[in-house]
Amino acid sequence: MMYIGIPVDWDEACRLLGISCETEINVYLKQQSSALGYYGLEKNVSVLGLKYTSLTENMWAGKTAVENLADLMNLCNEWKKEVKKIRLDLSRVELARLESESEWVEYPEPMMFIA
Repeated sequence: MMYIGIPVDWDEACRLLGISCETEINVYLKQQSSALGYYGLEKNVSVLGLKYTSLTENMWAGKTAVENLADLMNLCNEWKKEVKKIRLDLSRVELARLESESEWVEYPEPMMFIA
């Protein structure tokens, strides 16, 4: 399973979306016709992003490094389109970090997570 997005905790995801923390994030995103989701990964890290289930360990087999990079860039661009579609304000985001303190970032780029 691969995810493209930003690592944020529940409270930060709700703040970014402008919704109450009592609201179910994935239900809200579905109502907005967004492909984004909120996914819990290992070690208390969650991602606000896109989930790719059809990708396998051999997804890059037979491709050049340039083709692999182009594929990753396309996936990141998909995430950015979804962010714009629901008007997510990324001007200041508290990114959750694995085994360390969270960090405030302006306009974070999407990250890739493999679980």
